[in-house]
Amino acid sequence: MDKPIPFFYFDILSRMIPGAATLASLHMIRQQLPDAWQTLFEGQETWKAVVVPLAIAGLCYAIGVLFEAIDYSGLMRPVVWWIDDTGWFNALRVSGDDEKKRREELQQLTKLQVRRYRIRLWDTLVFEGARDTGFGTIFAHCHRYQAEHKMFLHLVYPALLTFVFSFALHVPWWRALIALAAVAILVYVSYRRNERRWLQVLSSDRYLAKTTSDNTCQIASGASGVRAAAGLDEFE
Repeated sequence: MDKPIPFFYFDILSRMIPGAATLASLHMIRQQLPDAWQTLFEGQETWKAVVVPLAIAGLCYAIGVLFEAIDYSGLMRPVVWWIDDTGWFNALRVSGDDEKKRREELQQLTKLQVRRYRIRLWDTLVFEGARDTGFGTIFAHCHRYQAEHKMFLHLVYPALLTFVFSFALHVPWWRALIALAAVAILVYVSYRRNERRWLQVLSSDRYLAKTTSDNTCQIASGASGVRAAAGLDEFE
């Protein structure tokens, strides 16, 4: 993980593509914008050939960062947690006997404790990936699936904007219906990519446990490991 490529890939997918889609949605209401805004990117000035693309790229990125903040606030919070919780438990179920012990241990925890465990598992593997270049290459796949999950999740926002603008601008009803259907499809695809991410995380954790004698790398190596990762030992 000593190379910036996975994070650059993450930025493009999870931030810049949804940001670009949002600008495309805002293009629907361009006639309602002030004239100065409509002509901002027009003209043949040399400086605009350089500044305008950079400004648009920066705006796309900023919009994507804004979506990251919105994810865990307001009405999106339960949606995001549902995607993460359901994807995690389905990944454990699909893993079968490989994760039987972990499933049994996690059943003793509350939902909040399982979420805390999940975060610590992810952080542990991120740190190990930064320390070990070989494992970092393997764990980069987890970041890839996370980026794809975030991309589809963040595309929900421009789809919702398109849905709202369709009513405000009195466009044909079928366009609004398509935008609404896109929201449902994007949420489902985001959930599927997040499930794939957790499958890869669990696989990476098992691989790490087999290839190292450092038991601290696999935080699920026994009931005490799960309890510590979930923060239970802090209260005993």
